[in-house]
Amino acid sequence: MTGRLAKTERVDAVMLAKMGAMIGLKRQEPPSDDIVDLREFLAARRALMKDKVAAKTRRQTTTQDQNLVVGSHIMKARSILATERIRCFASPILECTNEVLSGRKAELF
Repeated sequence: MTGRLAKTERVDAVMLAKMGAMIGLKRQEPPSDDIVDLREFLAARRALMKDKVAAKTRRQTTTQDQNLVVGSHIMKARSILATERIRCFASPILECTNEVLSGRKAELF
C-alpha cells in the first residue's frame, strides 16, 4: 500500500487490517444491545446521582440562608424588646429622678 495517494474507505480498511495483523490485535465484536442499554442506564444513573447531590447542596445552602434571615429578625425583635423593657423599667426611675432634681434645681446650679 505504500505510495498510494488515494484516500478511500477500502484502502484505509485494508491498511488498518494489515497493521492489526502485524501487531497482533484480536477482532472485537460490537457490544450487545443489552450491554449498550446497561451503559445508557448507568450514564443516566450517574447524571441523576450528580443532580441529587446538587439539589441536596442547594437545599442546605437555602436553609442556611433562611436561618440567617430568620435569625437576624429574631435578633432585631429581641433588641427592640430589650429596649422597650429598659424604657418601661427606666421610665418611672427617670420621672422620680426628674421630680427630685426639679425641686433642687436651685441647689444644683
